[in-house]
Amino acid sequence: MKRRTRQAGNAIVEFTFIGIPMIFILISIFEASRGMWIYTTMAHAVKEAARFAAVHGDGYLATCIASPCPLTVGQVANAMNQAGTGLIPADVQNVSIGGVSCGTLAACMSNNTQLTPLTGSTFTVSAQYNFLNAISLFWPGAGSGIQFRGGAGIPLPAQAQEMILF
Repeated sequence: MKRRTRQAGNAIVEFTFIGIPMIFILISIFEASRGMWIYTTMAHAVKEAARFAAVHGDGYLATCIASPCPLTVGQVANAMNQAGTGLIPADVQNVSIGGVSCGTLAACMSNNTQLTPLTGSTFTVSAQYNFLNAISLFWPGAGSGIQFRGGAGIPLPAQAQEMILF
């Protein structure tokens, strides 16, 4: 009987030493995976936007019959938004489409600046996604809603270039 009373609460102490660090490691694995997914999605979206601009280049504009024919920053940004499934357009920052900088992807989507991609030139699209991780919510003393690096997140930049062939 004395032996049982001395071991009372032993499971709680063992869980504290093993369970809490394991939960932190599990959350860290999920957050690292989410960061890699966001980076891959961001790179894909930027590549698709550059491809869209290259396909709708100089030769396409010359043979275009439809009335909304000229290539605009908003069209390329909408192609980027459609390819970037799961990305929040307001969190995609430092967007530059064909040399036109318009801040966030949400601002670029309504930009009607016409682009003139010429045959033989390269078309560049670049953007950055600020990854806000959830690990900082569990950081001791961080308070609620405080992120690492002063709330700016971890920058995940992406850039793509395509050559206009026709």
